[in-house]
Amino acid sequence: MIKDASAYRNSDGWGWGRWKGAALKPYGDNPEAVEECTGCHAPMGRNDFVYTMPISGHAGRGDRLNGRASLVPNLPFNPFTATPITMHVDRAQATISVLFRKSTGAKELLLITWAEQDDPHWFGARIPGEFVQAEYVYADSGESSPAYTRIEKDGSTNDQVGVLNGHDRARFIEQLSLAPYLTH
Repeated sequence: MIKDASAYRNSDGWGWGRWKGAALKPYGDNPEAVEECTGCHAPMGRNDFVYTMPISGHAGRGDRLNGRASLVPNLPFNPFTATPITMHVDRAQATISVLFRKSTGAKELLLITWAEQDDPHWFGARIPGEFVQAEYVYADSGESSPAYTRIEKDGSTNDQVGVLNGHDRARFIEQLSLAPYLTH
């Protein structure tokens, strides 16, 4: 979905699309598809037709944005302007993690973990809840191993991860695979 009131005047300001298959090719460039999309999204009219709640940079922004998943200030870079690499859902820990790269070719990675919460707009769906931690890896630090820093809920930092040291955890994060649906 693309929100642009001037470009999509006839469809409540939304450019609708649906991804079909693993190739992620847009679907729905005709009036029937627009009717299909608006019909399905009609129950969310009071929420600007959006089922899921995008993460807000600010806590407490109502039910349109997910303020509960707000990040701690002073992260090494803004993940919302970075490239998502992959994600992981840990059912045992009830967490959702997303790995971001600062920019194409950059050697800075940020793995952000949130607790899961129910999506109030989509029965059975789970979305990021409270921030748990962020893990920053800088692979071009001039050292023989990548620099590693864990950022806690309170904004404090640590370079140890339980029984692992920062070096081992940094290597693990560097080895995370690119999600097949995020290939460029």
